[in-house]
Amino acid sequence: MENANRSAVRRRWEELCRSRAREAPPEFNEVYANLALFEDDPVTQNPTFIFHRGDPQRMRRALERILEGYAGIGAVMHVLEGEETLAPRT
Repeated sequence: MENANRSAVRRRWEELCRSRAREAPPEFNEVYANLALFEDDPVTQNPTFIFHRGDPQRMRRALERILEGYAGIGAVMHVLEGEETLAPRT
């Protein structure tokens, strides 16, 4: 995610994890099942969701629905596949 409100995205994700079975939107369970890692990118500090399986575009759309109203004005969700998904670690 680019230009996202990091703290609001993190708060929303944590709320969803706590209410997973009860109040989370239906898309959450699919995203959660396919998610490998959620962290702030070490280089850009943007919230980053890394998936180990699932259709990339479907996951993007589901995340947009889940985070709607929380990411902030101007937030953009990018889908990177393969090697470009991981920033070099130092």
